[in-house]
Amino acid sequence: MPGAEFVSPPTDRFSFRGPDKVRTLLSAVFSVVEGFHHLERVGGTGFVALRARGRLGRVRLEEAQLLSVEDGLLREVRLFVRPVPAATALMQALGPLARPR
Repeated sequence: MPGAEFVSPPTDRFSFRGPDKVRTLLSAVFSVVEGFHHLERVGGTGFVALRARGRLGRVRLEEAQLLSVEDGLLREVRLFVRPVPAATALMQALGPLARPR
């Protein structure tokens, strides 16, 4: 995952770069999203799209992930979350990770 980047869902003004930061962020996502399960996967050379569902407490969440892959390594993750209450809940849960330390 060298060179991996996770682009922030609500804005392109910041992203998480490098394997350690991306790994930390994805671990945090999976710690707050319950009942997470993939529904489908579509892809070709250098590109994978995933669709999944889960919950944040009582809020149901549906997401799409667009993954760029190069030489079998993850290069970029773009996450799209719906509906708006789920996206808001996810950003509130993960907000501390985006703040400078």
